[in-house]
Amino acid sequence: MEQFETDVLIIGGGPAGMAAAVEASAIGVSVLLIDDRENLGGQAYRHLAPRGRQDTPGHDSASQRRGISLLGEIRVAPISQWLQSTVLDLRAGEAIASRARTGLARVRFRTCVVATGAYDSPYPVPGWTTPGVMGAGGASALVRNLHSGAGMRAIIAGTGPMLITFAAEILRAGVHLEGVFESAPRPGPRHANTALKAPFADRAGSLELASNLLFLRRRGVRVHWGMRVQEVGNSDQGRWVTVCSTATKSSKTVVSTRIDRLDLVCLGYGLTPSVDLLRLSGADVQWLRPDAFPSAAHGSNLRTTVPSIFAAGDCASIMGAFGAEAGGRLAGLTAGAEAGRITPTRSLVSHQKVLRRTLSRAVRLKRTVERIYGVPSWPQAALRDDTLVCRCEGISLNSVRQSAEEWSSDAETVRAMTRLGMGWCQGRNCLARTLRIVAGSDEARYEWWPTARPPARPVVIADIVGAP
Repeated sequence: MEQFETDVLIIGGGPAGMAAAVEASAIGVSVLLIDDRENLGGQAYRHLAPRGRQDTPGHDSASQRRGISLLGEIRVAPISQWLQSTVLDLRAGEAIASRARTGLARVRFRTCVVATGAYDSPYPVPGWTTPGVMGAGGASALVRNLHSGAGMRAIIAGTGPMLITFAAEILRAGVHLEGVFESAPRPGPRHANTALKAPFADRAGSLELASNLLFLRRRGVRVHWGMRVQEVGNSDQGRWVTVCSTATKSSKTVVSTRIDRLDLVCLGYGLTPSVDLLRLSGADVQWLRPDAFPSAAHGSNLRTTVPSIFAAGDCASIMGAFGAEAGGRLAGLTAGAEAGRITPTRSLVSHQKVLRRTLSRAVRLKRTVERIYGVPSWPQAALRDDTLVCRCEGISLNSVRQSAEEWSSDAETVRAMTRLGMGWCQGRNCLARTLRIVAGSDEARYEWWPTARPPARPVVIADIVGAP
Protein backbone atom coordinates (compact mmCIF):
# COMPACT_ATOMS: atom_id res chain seq x y z
CA MET A 1 0.00 0.00 0.00
CA GLU A 2 1.37 3.41 -1.01
CA GLN A 3 2.00 5.94 1.76
CA PHE A 4 1.35 9.68 1.43
CA GLU A 5 1.43 12.68 3.75
CA THR A 6 -0.29 16.04 3.50
CA ASP A 7 -1.08 18.89 5.85
CA VAL A 8 -4.74 19.17 4.85
CA LEU A 9 -6.86 16.45 3.27
CA ILE A 10 -10.03 17.53 1.45
CA ILE A 11 -12.57 14.79 0.67
CA GLY A 12 -15.04 15.84 -2.01
CA GLY A 13 -14.63 18.09 -5.03
CA GLY A 14 -17.93 19.95 -5.03
CA PRO A 15 -18.39 23.65 -4.16
CA ALA A 16 -17.53 23.07 -0.48
CA GLY A 17 -14.46 20.91 -1.16
CA MET A 18 -13.06 23.23 -3.81
CA ALA A 19 -13.60 26.32 -1.66
CA ALA A 20 -11.94 24.58 1.32
CA ALA A 21 -8.95 23.58 -0.81
CA VAL A 22 -8.51 27.13 -2.14
CA GLU A 23 -8.60 28.70 1.34
CA ALA A 24 -6.29 26.08 2.89
CA SER A 25 -3.71 26.37 0.10
CA ALA A 26 -3.68 30.16 0.51
CA ILE A 27 -2.38 29.61 4.05
CA GLY A 28 0.74 28.01 2.57
CA VAL A 29 0.18 24.39 3.67
CA SER A 30 0.13 21.29 1.46
CA VAL A 31 -3.36 20.29 0.33
CA LEU A 32 -4.60 17.03 -1.20
CA LEU A 33 -8.08 17.00 -2.76
CA ILE A 34 -9.72 13.61 -3.41
CA ASP A 35 -12.87 13.20 -5.49
CA ASP A 36 -14.44 10.12 -7.05
CA ARG A 37 -15.49 11.81 -10.27
CA GLU A 38 -13.60 12.59 -13.45
CA ASN A 39 -14.06 16.35 -13.07
CA LEU A 40 -14.33 18.67 -10.08
CA GLY A 41 -17.49 20.66 -9.42
CA GLY A 42 -19.89 18.21 -7.81
CA GLN A 43 -23.52 18.10 -8.89
CA ALA A 44 -23.70 21.90 -8.99
CA TYR A 45 -20.70 22.77 -11.16
CA ARG A 46 -19.33 19.65 -12.84
CA HIS A 47 -20.99 20.57 -16.15
CA LEU A 48 -18.78 23.69 -16.18
CA ALA A 49 -15.55 21.62 -16.16
CA PRO A 50 -13.15 21.19 -17.81
CA ARG A 51 -13.89 24.13 -20.10
CA GLY A 52 -14.52 26.47 -17.19
CA ARG A 53 -17.66 27.93 -18.77
CA GLN A 54 -21.33 27.10 -18.99
CA ASP A 55 -22.48 24.59 -21.59
CA THR A 56 -25.85 26.24 -22.19
CA PRO A 57 -25.40 28.79 -25.00
CA GLY A 58 -26.95 32.15 -24.31
CA HIS A 59 -27.57 31.53 -20.64
CA ASP A 60 -25.21 32.86 -18.01
CA SER A 61 -26.76 32.51 -14.54
CA ALA A 62 -25.44 33.75 -11.22
CA SER A 63 -24.71 30.22 -10.03
CA GLN A 64 -22.76 29.48 -13.22
CA ARG A 65 -20.69 32.62 -12.82
CA ARG A 66 -20.00 31.63 -9.22
CA GLY A 67 -18.95 28.14 -10.34
CA ILE A 68 -16.71 29.40 -13.12
CA SER A 69 -14.96 31.73 -10.67
CA LEU A 70 -14.38 28.92 -8.15
CA LEU A 71 -13.07 26.53 -10.81
CA GLY A 72 -10.71 29.27 -11.96
CA GLU A 73 -9.39 29.72 -8.41
CA ILE A 74 -8.66 26.04 -7.94
CA ARG A 75 -6.84 25.74 -11.27
CA VAL A 76 -4.17 28.23 -10.24
CA ALA A 77 -3.87 27.13 -6.60
CA PRO A 78 -1.04 24.73 -5.56
CA ILE A 79 -3.37 21.79 -4.82
CA SER A 80 -2.69 18.09 -5.41
CA GLN A 81 -5.71 16.33 -6.90
CA TRP A 82 -6.68 12.66 -6.94
CA LEU A 83 -9.67 12.35 -9.24
CA GLN A 84 -11.62 9.13 -9.84
CA SER A 85 -10.42 8.06 -6.40
CA THR A 86 -12.50 7.06 -3.39
CA VAL A 87 -11.88 7.33 0.35
CA LEU A 88 -12.86 4.02 1.95
CA ASP A 89 -12.05 4.66 5.61
CA LEU A 90 -11.33 7.69 7.76
CA ARG A 91 -9.80 8.07 11.20
CA ALA A 92 -8.22 11.00 13.02
CA GLY A 93 -4.94 11.63 11.19
CA GLU A 94 -5.35 8.88 8.60
CA ALA A 95 -7.45 7.91 5.59
CA ILE A 96 -7.46 4.89 3.27
CA ALA A 97 -8.21 5.66 -0.37
CA SER A 98 -8.61 3.63 -3.53
CA ARG A 99 -6.78 5.45 -6.31
CA ALA A 100 -7.64 5.11 -9.96
CA ARG A 101 -5.39 2.51 -11.61
CA THR A 102 -2.95 2.30 -8.68
CA GLY A 103 -4.88 0.54 -5.88
CA LEU A 104 -5.04 1.40 -2.19
CA ALA A 105 -3.13 4.23 -0.56
CA ARG A 106 -2.77 5.41 3.04
CA VAL A 107 -2.88 9.18 3.51
CA ARG A 108 -1.71 10.75 6.76
CA PHE A 109 -2.86 14.29 7.49
CA ARG A 110 -2.91 16.94 10.20
CA THR A 111 -6.41 18.20 9.48
CA CYS A 112 -9.19 17.03 7.18
CA VAL A 113 -12.27 18.66 5.65
CA VAL A 114 -15.05 16.22 4.75
CA ALA A 115 -17.17 17.71 1.97
CA THR A 116 -18.91 14.60 0.64
CA GLY A 117 -22.16 16.39 -0.20
CA ALA A 118 -25.52 14.64 -0.36
CA TYR A 119 -27.46 12.36 -2.67
CA ASP A 120 -31.01 12.11 -3.95
CA SER A 121 -33.43 10.62 -1.46
CA PRO A 122 -36.10 8.88 -3.54
CA TYR A 123 -39.53 8.31 -2.07
CA PRO A 124 -40.78 4.72 -2.59
CA VAL A 125 -43.97 5.31 -4.53
CA PRO A 126 -45.22 2.28 -6.50
CA GLY A 127 -43.21 2.07 -9.71
CA TRP A 128 -40.29 4.26 -8.60
CA THR A 129 -37.88 1.53 -9.79
CA THR A 130 -39.31 1.66 -13.33
CA PRO A 131 -36.67 2.48 -15.98
CA GLY A 132 -36.77 6.19 -16.77
CA VAL A 133 -37.68 7.20 -13.21
CA MET A 134 -34.78 8.99 -11.55
CA GLY A 135 -33.84 11.69 -9.11
CA ALA A 136 -33.99 15.25 -10.34
CA GLY A 137 -30.20 15.54 -9.98
CA GLY A 138 -29.67 12.36 -11.98
CA ALA A 139 -31.98 13.56 -14.72
CA SER A 140 -30.10 16.85 -14.86
CA ALA A 141 -26.80 14.98 -15.22
CA LEU A 142 -28.30 12.76 -17.94
CA VAL A 143 -29.44 15.72 -20.01
CA ARG A 144 -26.06 17.41 -19.57
CA ASN A 145 -24.24 14.30 -20.78
CA LEU A 146 -26.57 13.91 -23.75
CA HIS A 147 -26.14 17.65 -24.54
CA SER A 148 -29.71 17.63 -25.85
CA GLY A 149 -33.05 16.32 -24.69
CA ALA A 150 -34.90 17.09 -27.90
CA GLY A 151 -37.88 14.78 -28.39
CA MET A 152 -38.08 13.69 -24.74
CA ARG A 153 -41.21 14.23 -22.64
CA ALA A 154 -40.88 14.53 -18.87
CA ILE A 155 -42.37 15.73 -15.62
CA ILE A 156 -40.62 16.90 -12.46
CA ALA A 157 -42.16 16.19 -9.07
CA GLY A 158 -40.94 16.77 -5.54
CA THR A 159 -40.41 19.74 -3.28
CA GLY A 160 -38.11 22.71 -2.91
CA PRO A 161 -36.85 25.58 -5.09
CA MET A 162 -34.26 23.34 -6.77
CA LEU A 163 -37.10 21.77 -8.77
CA ILE A 164 -37.44 25.08 -10.61
CA THR A 165 -33.71 25.14 -11.35
CA PHE A 166 -33.77 21.58 -12.69
CA ALA A 167 -36.91 22.29 -14.71
CA ALA A 168 -35.40 25.34 -16.38
CA GLU A 169 -32.20 23.43 -17.11
CA ILE A 170 -33.78 20.45 -18.86
CA LEU A 171 -36.24 22.74 -20.64
CA ARG A 172 -33.33 24.70 -22.11
CA ALA A 173 -31.84 21.38 -23.24
CA GLY A 174 -34.91 20.76 -25.41
CA VAL A 175 -36.94 18.43 -23.18
CA HIS A 176 -40.71 18.87 -23.44
CA LEU A 177 -41.82 19.37 -19.84
CA GLU A 178 -45.41 18.47 -18.96
CA GLY A 179 -45.29 20.28 -15.65
CA VAL A 180 -43.63 20.73 -12.28
CA PHE A 181 -45.54 19.10 -9.41
CA GLU A 182 -44.66 20.61 -6.04
CA SER A 183 -45.89 18.70 -2.99
CA ALA A 184 -45.91 21.76 -0.73
CA PRO A 185 -49.12 23.85 -0.67
CA ARG A 186 -49.16 27.06 -2.65
CA PRO A 187 -47.56 29.88 -0.61
CA GLY A 188 -50.10 32.33 0.74
CA PRO A 189 -50.13 35.65 2.57
CA ARG A 190 -48.71 33.94 5.67
CA HIS A 191 -45.50 33.27 3.72
CA ALA A 192 -45.07 36.84 2.40
CA ASN A 193 -42.86 38.05 5.24
CA THR A 194 -40.76 34.89 5.06
CA ALA A 195 -40.30 35.10 1.28
CA LEU A 196 -39.19 38.71 1.46
CA LYS A 197 -36.22 37.69 3.59
CA ALA A 198 -34.74 35.44 0.89
CA PRO A 199 -33.21 38.21 -1.30
CA PHE A 200 -31.33 39.58 1.71
CA ALA A 201 -29.73 36.17 2.30
CA ASP A 202 -28.78 35.43 -1.33
CA ARG A 203 -29.69 38.18 -3.76
CA ALA A 204 -28.13 36.49 -6.79
CA GLY A 205 -29.82 33.15 -6.05
CA SER A 206 -33.21 34.78 -5.51
CA LEU A 207 -32.95 36.68 -8.79
CA GLU A 208 -32.00 33.47 -10.58
CA LEU A 209 -35.01 31.65 -9.12
CA ALA A 210 -37.32 34.45 -10.23
CA SER A 211 -35.74 34.37 -13.69
CA ASN A 212 -36.25 30.61 -13.98
CA LEU A 213 -39.90 30.90 -12.89
CA LEU A 214 -40.46 33.54 -15.55
CA PHE A 215 -38.75 31.34 -18.13
CA LEU A 216 -41.03 28.39 -17.28
CA ARG A 217 -44.08 30.62 -17.56
CA ARG A 218 -43.04 31.95 -20.95
CA ARG A 219 -42.58 28.38 -22.20
CA GLY A 220 -46.01 27.39 -20.94
CA VAL A 221 -44.84 25.10 -18.11
CA ARG A 222 -47.08 25.25 -15.06
CA VAL A 223 -46.01 24.72 -11.46
CA HIS A 224 -48.73 22.66 -9.77
CA TRP A 225 -48.71 23.20 -5.99
CA GLY A 226 -49.95 20.65 -3.49
CA MET A 227 -49.44 17.69 -5.85
CA ARG A 228 -47.50 14.46 -5.31
CA VAL A 229 -46.69 11.40 -7.42
CA GLN A 230 -49.02 8.51 -6.61
CA GLU A 231 -47.83 5.75 -8.95
CA VAL A 232 -45.61 5.18 -12.00
CA GLY A 233 -46.03 2.45 -14.62
CA ASN A 234 -45.39 1.36 -18.21
CA SER A 235 -47.81 0.90 -21.10
CA ASP A 236 -47.67 0.47 -24.87
CA GLN A 237 -47.56 4.25 -25.12
CA GLY A 238 -44.57 4.59 -22.81
CA ARG A 239 -44.34 5.51 -19.14
CA TRP A 240 -47.30 6.92 -17.31
CA VAL A 241 -47.57 8.60 -13.94
CA THR A 242 -50.51 9.35 -11.66
CA VAL A 243 -50.29 12.52 -9.62
CA CYS A 244 -52.73 13.49 -6.91
CA SER A 245 -53.41 16.41 -4.64
CA THR A 246 -52.17 16.42 -1.08
CA ALA A 247 -55.22 16.65 1.17
CA THR A 248 -55.33 19.71 3.43
CA LYS A 249 -57.42 20.61 6.46
CA SER A 250 -59.66 22.76 4.29
CA SER A 251 -60.06 20.11 1.59
CA LYS A 252 -60.24 16.40 2.32
CA THR A 253 -60.84 15.56 -1.34
CA VAL A 254 -57.91 14.00 -3.20
CA VAL A 255 -57.91 14.78 -6.92
CA SER A 256 -55.77 12.60 -9.18
CA THR A 257 -54.82 12.74 -12.85
CA ARG A 258 -52.79 10.52 -15.18
CA ILE A 259 -50.10 11.67 -17.61
CA ASP A 260 -49.10 9.30 -20.44
CA ARG A 261 -46.33 8.93 -23.02
CA LEU A 262 -43.47 10.06 -20.80
CA ASP A 263 -39.77 9.36 -21.30
CA LEU A 264 -38.56 10.71 -17.96
CA VAL A 265 -40.13 10.96 -14.53
CA CYS A 266 -37.88 13.11 -12.33
CA LEU A 267 -38.42 12.90 -8.57
CA GLY A 268 -36.81 15.39 -6.21
CA TYR A 269 -38.12 14.70 -2.72
CA GLY A 270 -35.15 15.98 -0.76
CA LEU A 271 -31.50 15.05 -0.21
CA THR A 272 -29.75 12.79 2.28
CA PRO A 273 -26.44 14.15 3.68
CA SER A 274 -23.53 11.79 2.99
CA VAL A 275 -22.19 11.16 6.50
CA ASP A 276 -20.70 7.67 6.02
CA LEU A 277 -17.07 8.77 6.35
CA LEU A 278 -17.83 11.05 9.26
CA ARG A 279 -19.44 8.20 11.16
CA LEU A 280 -16.46 5.95 10.39
CA SER A 281 -14.16 8.61 11.84
CA GLY A 282 -16.09 8.60 15.11
CA ALA A 283 -17.62 12.04 14.55
CA ASP A 284 -21.13 12.54 15.88
CA VAL A 285 -24.13 13.11 13.61
CA GLN A 286 -27.30 14.93 14.60
CA TRP A 287 -30.98 15.11 13.71
CA LEU A 288 -31.67 18.84 13.40
CA ARG A 289 -35.37 18.01 13.13
CA PRO A 290 -37.21 14.76 13.78
CA ASP A 291 -38.40 14.68 10.16
CA ALA A 292 -34.93 15.36 8.68
CA PHE A 293 -31.99 13.08 7.89
CA PRO A 294 -28.80 12.98 9.99
CA SER A 295 -26.05 15.50 9.25
CA ALA A 296 -22.67 16.23 10.83
CA ALA A 297 -22.63 17.71 14.32
CA HIS A 298 -20.23 20.67 14.28
CA GLY A 299 -19.22 23.91 15.99
CA SER A 300 -19.04 27.49 14.76
CA ASN A 301 -15.98 26.86 12.56
CA LEU A 302 -17.50 23.59 11.27
CA ARG A 303 -15.23 21.45 13.45
CA THR A 304 -16.76 18.04 14.20
CA THR A 305 -16.51 16.17 17.49
CA VAL A 306 -13.20 14.75 16.19
CA PRO A 307 -10.92 17.82 16.66
CA SER A 308 -8.82 17.34 13.50
CA ILE A 309 -11.82 16.75 11.21
CA PHE A 310 -14.14 19.43 9.81
CA ALA A 311 -17.40 19.03 7.87
CA ALA A 312 -18.55 21.43 5.15
CA GLY A 313 -21.24 21.57 2.52
CA ASP A 314 -24.33 19.41 2.31
CA CYS A 315 -22.95 16.71 4.62
CA ALA A 316 -23.05 19.35 7.38
CA SER A 317 -26.31 21.00 6.32
CA ILE A 318 -28.29 21.09 3.06
CA MET A 319 -27.93 24.69 1.93
CA GLY A 320 -27.19 24.53 -1.79
CA ALA A 321 -24.07 25.70 -3.62
CA PHE A 322 -24.07 29.17 -2.04
CA GLY A 323 -24.04 27.82 1.52
CA ALA A 324 -21.69 24.96 0.62
CA GLU A 325 -19.04 27.33 -0.73
CA ALA A 326 -19.33 29.61 2.32
CA GLY A 327 -18.95 26.68 4.70
CA GLY A 328 -16.09 25.22 2.68
CA ARG A 329 -14.10 28.45 2.81
CA LEU A 330 -14.56 28.74 6.57
CA ALA A 331 -13.62 25.09 7.23
CA GLY A 332 -10.67 25.22 4.82
CA LEU A 333 -9.28 28.41 6.33
CA THR A 334 -9.49 27.07 9.88
CA ALA A 335 -8.14 23.63 8.95
CA GLY A 336 -5.24 25.17 7.02
CA ALA A 337 -4.30 27.49 9.86
CA GLU A 338 -4.29 24.64 12.37
CA ALA A 339 -2.37 22.30 10.06
CA GLY A 340 0.28 24.98 9.54
CA ARG A 341 0.31 25.73 13.27
CA ILE A 342 -0.28 29.38 12.46
CA THR A 343 -0.91 31.70 15.38
CA PRO A 344 -4.24 33.48 14.84
CA THR A 345 -3.60 37.00 13.59
CA ARG A 346 -5.97 39.93 13.38
CA SER A 347 -6.41 39.45 9.62
CA LEU A 348 -7.05 35.71 10.02
CA VAL A 349 -9.68 36.24 12.72
CA SER A 350 -11.26 39.03 10.66
CA HIS A 351 -11.45 36.74 7.61
CA GLN A 352 -13.10 34.03 9.69
CA LYS A 353 -15.70 36.50 10.93
CA VAL A 354 -16.52 37.55 7.36
CA LEU A 355 -16.93 33.91 6.31
CA ARG A 356 -19.10 33.15 9.34
CA ARG A 357 -21.37 36.07 8.42
CA THR A 358 -21.70 34.73 4.87
CA LEU A 359 -22.48 31.28 6.24
CA SER A 360 -25.10 32.71 8.60
CA ARG A 361 -26.81 34.29 5.57
CA ALA A 362 -26.97 30.84 3.98
CA VAL A 363 -28.45 29.43 7.19
CA ARG A 364 -31.12 32.12 7.18
CA LEU A 365 -31.93 31.31 3.56
CA LYS A 366 -32.25 27.62 4.42
CA ARG A 367 -34.68 28.39 7.23
CA THR A 368 -36.71 30.58 4.89
CA VAL A 369 -36.97 27.75 2.36
CA GLU A 370 -37.99 25.28 5.08
CA ARG A 371 -40.79 27.55 6.29
CA ILE A 372 -42.21 27.85 2.76
CA TYR A 373 -41.76 24.28 1.55
CA GLY A 374 -41.56 22.22 4.72
CA VAL A 375 -40.70 18.53 4.54
CA PRO A 376 -42.57 16.15 2.20
CA SER A 377 -44.78 13.65 3.97
CA TRP A 378 -47.22 10.99 2.84
CA PRO A 379 -50.25 9.61 4.67
CA GLN A 380 -49.58 6.04 5.73
CA ALA A 381 -52.51 4.88 3.62
CA ALA A 382 -50.71 6.14 0.50
CA LEU A 383 -47.75 3.78 1.10
CA ARG A 384 -48.62 0.39 -0.36
CA ASP A 385 -47.13 -2.61 1.44
CA ASP A 386 -45.95 -4.24 -1.81
CA THR A 387 -43.90 -1.21 -2.84
CA LEU A 388 -40.17 -1.93 -3.18
CA VAL A 389 -38.11 0.16 -0.81
CA CYS A 390 -34.72 -1.47 -1.48
CA ARG A 391 -34.23 -1.98 -5.19
CA CYS A 392 -30.82 -3.67 -4.81
CA GLU A 393 -32.18 -6.52 -2.64
CA GLY A 394 -35.80 -6.47 -3.81
CA ILE A 395 -37.24 -5.75 -0.34
CA SER A 396 -40.81 -4.50 0.07
CA LEU A 397 -42.09 -2.03 2.61
CA ASN A 398 -44.21 -4.77 4.21
CA SER A 399 -41.11 -6.91 4.87
CA VAL A 400 -39.45 -4.05 6.72
CA ARG A 401 -42.57 -3.25 8.71
CA GLN A 402 -43.02 -6.88 9.77
CA SER A 403 -39.40 -7.14 10.85
CA ALA A 404 -39.71 -3.98 12.93
CA GLU A 405 -42.87 -5.29 14.62
CA GLU A 406 -41.70 -8.88 15.21
CA TRP A 407 -38.04 -8.40 16.11
CA SER A 408 -36.95 -4.89 16.89
CA SER A 409 -37.46 -1.34 15.70
CA ASP A 410 -33.78 -0.37 15.74
CA ALA A 411 -32.10 -0.02 12.37
CA GLU A 412 -29.32 -2.54 13.00
CA THR A 413 -31.77 -5.38 13.61
CA VAL A 414 -34.06 -4.38 10.75
CA ARG A 415 -31.10 -4.40 8.38
CA ALA A 416 -29.84 -7.76 9.63
CA MET A 417 -33.24 -9.47 9.32
CA THR A 418 -34.22 -8.06 5.93
CA ARG A 419 -30.88 -7.16 4.25
CA LEU A 420 -32.20 -3.59 3.84
CA GLY A 421 -29.32 -1.42 2.69
CA MET A 422 -26.90 -4.31 2.13
CA GLY A 423 -26.96 -4.12 -1.67
CA TRP A 424 -24.74 -2.36 -4.15
CA CYS A 425 -25.76 1.17 -3.08
CA GLN A 426 -25.16 0.23 0.59
CA GLY A 427 -28.37 1.86 1.69
CA ARG A 428 -27.89 5.27 0.10
CA ASN A 429 -31.11 4.99 -1.90
CA CYS A 430 -33.29 3.37 0.73
CA LEU A 431 -32.04 3.21 4.32
CA ALA A 432 -32.70 6.73 5.62
CA ARG A 433 -36.08 7.16 3.95
CA THR A 434 -37.36 3.68 4.82
CA LEU A 435 -36.35 3.86 8.47
CA ARG A 436 -38.10 7.21 8.75
CA ILE A 437 -41.29 5.71 7.29
CA VAL A 438 -41.16 2.71 9.64
CA ALA A 439 -40.48 4.92 12.65
CA GLY A 440 -43.64 6.90 11.98
CA SER A 441 -44.25 9.33 14.82
CA ASP A 442 -41.81 7.58 17.18
CA GLU A 443 -39.01 10.17 17.18
CA ALA A 444 -36.76 8.02 19.40
CA ARG A 445 -36.29 5.51 16.58
CA TYR A 446 -34.62 8.01 14.24
CA GLU A 447 -31.36 7.86 16.13
CA TRP A 448 -31.06 4.08 16.00
CA TRP A 449 -28.70 4.02 13.04
CA PRO A 450 -26.74 0.97 11.77
CA THR A 451 -23.12 0.72 12.83
CA ALA A 452 -20.73 2.30 10.32
CA ARG A 453 -18.14 -0.11 8.93
CA PRO A 454 -15.52 0.28 6.19
CA PRO A 455 -15.35 0.37 3.27
CA ALA A 456 -17.51 3.45 2.88
CA ARG A 457 -17.80 2.74 -0.85
CA PRO A 458 -17.59 -0.47 -2.92
CA VAL A 459 -13.99 -1.39 -3.70
CA VAL A 460 -12.35 -3.94 -6.01
CA ILE A 461 -11.44 -7.01 -3.93
CA ALA A 462 -8.10 -7.34 -5.74
CA ASP A 463 -7.05 -3.95 -4.33
CA ILE A 464 -7.70 -5.11 -0.78
CA VAL A 465 -6.07 -8.52 -1.22
CA GLY A 466 -2.96 -6.99 -2.77
CA ALA A 467 -2.58 -4.34 -0.06
CA PRO A 468 -0.08 -5.17 2.75
